[in-house]
Amino acid sequence: MKKAVVYILLFLPILGFSQWKYSKDVDPFDSVRETVIAYGKGLEDPDFVFAKDGVHPNTTGHFIMAKTILLYLGAEEFKQAKDILSVLSQYKNGTEILAHTITLQKITKDAWLTFVGHERPKMRLGVSMEEARILSNELKIKIQKLVSKK
Repeated sequence: MKKAVVYILLFLPILGFSQWKYSKDVDPFDSVRETVIAYGKGLEDPDFVFAKDGVHPNTTGHFIMAKTILLYLGAEEFKQAKDILSVLSQYKNGTEILAHTITLQKITKDAWLTFVGHERPKMRLGVSMEEARILSNELKIKIQKLVSKK
């Protein structure tokens, strides 16, 4: 299960989550309702949204997607988790795992957007795809070692 957690954290943004969720005969709003109720955000903040631009989920939105997939895969230990920090607190090196995961995501995102010629204001130029692969592999090894030290 540890390996599944790491891969879900690393690759969730590229998964076709909505299609996957609907194809599994799962109520697509269970996790959303559960999270909004757990955080009380929908009741306390009428302007609360999971995606301010209507497309790109915030941290909570990404966590809901990851949690839903992990629960479907049988990771019942995540049922009560409210956010990624509560999940990573199970690991002795949880904050380091998260830091490496964020770095990995930034490297791969910036490299890909640079490679495809994406022009967006305030975006950093990425390293070459080859350099991104090398750095990504190094980070994945570090993350796997940290995860195994639970």
